[in-house]
Amino acid sequence: STLSSSSAASDVYKRQGDTFWVEATTTRVEQQDSPHLLIVNWLDISERKKSEKILWEKEKRFREMSELLPELVFETDKTGRITFANRIAGTTFGYRHEEVNLLNFSDLIAPEQRETARINFDKSINNRNDSNDHEYTAISGKGRRIPVYVHTSLITNDADEITGLR
Repeated sequence: STLSSSSAASDVYKRQGDTFWVEATTTRVEQQDSPHLLIVNWLDISERKKSEKILWEKEKRFREMSELLPELVFETDKTGRITFANRIAGTTFGYRHEEVNLLNFSDLIAPEQRETARINFDKSINNRNDSNDHEYTAISGKGRRIPVYVHTSLITNDADEITGLR
């Protein structure tokens, strides 16, 4: 017999007009000498969808607020790759908004200070230092030197695992 599976999520309407979210997984079982079977599993994912919506709204609010700040705002993952930068950060460094997310934070630091910046970054991550302040010379995409004061704080997930710095 052969198996093939697929899954999809959708909102479903109840008779009363309410909706709830389900994830349906279908498995097709093909058998040579028997009728084919289709197994469907339904899972109510309404709570997960509510949580995702709340998280999305919080992230949207953060992003909108950070765009209003007259300061540079960056977020990185644990390796230092930039995962978010507000528009003024891109403008200041001479990168298009989508280009900034291709960089590592150390790409923006003057070459003579990159090792120190990397050490400080790793200390923050490894020692769970939640708030650090440092001064560096940053380098724009066109080579312009920019003095910067950097304040960092840890980004953690629900399990209190460090996922990056802000």
